Amino acid sequence: MRLSELNGKEIINLVDGTKVGAFYKVEAVCDLAAGRIHSFLLSERGTLMRREREIPWEAVRKISKDLLLVALAPEVPGTHGKSGQKTAGFTRTRARKKSLP
Repeated sequence: MRLSELNGKEIINLVDGTKVGAFYKVEAVCDLAAGRIHSFLLSERGTLMRREREIPWEAVRKISKDLLLVALAPEVPGTHGKSGQKTAGFTRTRARKKSLP
């Protein structure tokens, strides 16, 4: 699966059944040395000051055709899903839109 294939998928939190959002702009935080994905970063669509939410790879339970099911602890008010130092030492990779032939 390509990172760009996550665009448009709805994200549902299995812990409380809430809709986390949808992938509009997808970035992956990768550990290149270990060759693995650390987390996904999502941006909300259409907001002037974009809010990012980090979804750890360990929280992903299933990726289906239309949905991404995750198990996330409830977000602490005021943190806006930011992880601070958790992404230090990792590389962010953006999904690129496919160009038309």
